[in-house]
Amino acid sequence: SHTVSPSTSTTYTVTGTAAGCAATADIDITVNPIPVINASATQTIICDGSSTDISASSNIGGTTFTWNQGVGAGASHTVSPSTSTTYTVTGTAAGCAATADVDINVNPTPILTATATQTTICDGASTDISVTSNLSGTNFTWNQGLGAGANHTVFPNDTITYIVYGDKGGCVGEDSIIINVNPIPVVVANASSDTICDGDDVILWGSGTAATSYLWDNGVIDNVAFYPTATMTYTLTGTLNGCSATDQIEVSFIPLAIAGFTYVDGPGTQISFTDTSHHGNSYYWDFGDGNTDTQQNPVHNYGSSGQFIVMQVISNQCNSDTIYDTIQIVSTDIHSKIKQLQLIVYPNPNNGTFKIDYMSDEKDTEIIIRIFNMTGCIVYEKRFKKNTYLFSTTIALDSYAKGIYQIQLVSGKDIQNAKIIVNSRY
Repeated sequence: SHTVSPSTSTTYTVTGTAAGCAATADIDITVNPIPVINASATQTIICDGSSTDISASSNIGGTTFTWNQGVGAGASHTVSPSTSTTYTVTGTAAGCAATADVDINVNPTPILTATATQTTICDGASTDISVTSNLSGTNFTWNQGLGAGANHTVFPNDTITYIVYGDKGGCVGEDSIIINVNPIPVVVANASSDTICDGDDVILWGSGTAATSYLWDNGVIDNVAFYPTATMTYTLTGTLNGCSATDQIEVSFIPLAIAGFTYVDGPGTQISFTDTSHHGNSYYWDFGDGNTDTQQNPVHNYGSSGQFIVMQVISNQCNSDTIYDTIQIVSTDIHSKIKQLQLIVYPNPNNGTFKIDYMSDEKDTEIIIRIFNMTGCIVYEKRFKKNTYLFSTTIALDSYAKGIYQIQLVSGKDIQNAKIIVNSRY
C-alpha cells in the first residue's frame, strides 16, 4: 500500500510476482483542479446603515458558492453590516473547494440633534438654531443658504424647515427643525372723538386685521366710555398668537371756560378791567351803559356817575360762561369812585373747598348762600349773619362730583351770582 498525491491524472501499474511468475494491474487516479476563488465588493468601506454588494468568481466554470455570516449560497449578495465584518465565500467545483475573503469596514454615521431657542416666532423676529452630533469632529452644513457651521441666527418671514447635514469620514447624518412664523396683526386705534370738553366721555376701540385681543394703557377698557381729565396719548396693543403691534391716538381735553374779572379806578370816570377768567379764548364785555368791547383787558370811560352792571362773557370751543358785577361811579372834582358791591369766589377751579368774600356797604344783615348743580337742583343752602362790611366764609363740597356749580348769594335786595368748577372729589 502507498499514499500518493498526483498533481495531474495518473495511471498507476502494479506488478505482482510469485514463484518466478509475474502479472500486472493498472489503476487510474483522476486529479480534478482546485478552483481559484476571488471575493470582491462594490464598496469595502461603508457607513453605518448603508449597504454594499459582495460577489465571488472562480476560474472554473460551474463552481458553486456559499457565504458565511448567514448570507448563504450564490455568487452575489447585498449586505448591510452594522460593524466591520469579514465575509468568507467557499467555492466548490467537482468536489474540490477553495475559499476567499472580503473585508467590509463600517464607519459610524453621525446622529444629529437640531434645536432652536424658539421654534415659534413673530414675523420680523429672529431665533438661534444649532446642531450637535454624537461624534466629535463632525462637519455641519445647513440648507436654506445658511452654509456651514453648527450655529446660526435666522430671520424667516414664513414657517420654514431647516435641514442640517453632518459629515464624519464620509458618513452623513441629518436632522431638521421647523420654525413656525406667526404674522404681526395690523392694529388701528380709534376714538369716538379726538377732542372733548371737560365732563364729556370718550370711547376708544381697536380695529385692524387679525388681532384677537386689544389692550389699552392708562386703565382704558376697549369700547367702554370713560371721562378724561387731561390731554393724553393712549396706546393700543393688539395681539395675535403671541405677536403684538401697537398704535396710538391722542385725545385733546378742553377745560370749561370760567368767567372772572377785577377792575381798578382810573382818572375821572375811567375804569380799567383785568380779565381773571380761565380757559377762555373769546371775550365779550357789556359795561352796562350801552357800550361793549371784545378785548381781553379793556379800559372804559363811563363819562358820568351812576350804578352800572358789568357783564363779562368768556367762551371757548366747549362753553360760554357769564359773570356780572355792579359798580357805582361817583364823579366829583377829585374823580372818586367806589366799588359798592362785589362777590369773590376763590380758588376757582378748586378741589371742592373754596372761599367766598362779599363786600357791601351794609352790615347787620342776613346772607343766604345757595349752590346749584348744572341741572338746577340745590345741593347746598345755608344762612349767615353779616356783622361787618366784609363777609367771608369757607365752603367744602365734601360729597359732590366734579363739575360746574352756580353760587347764589342773597343779601337783602342784592343778589350776586358766580360759577365755580370742582375738579375732583374729596
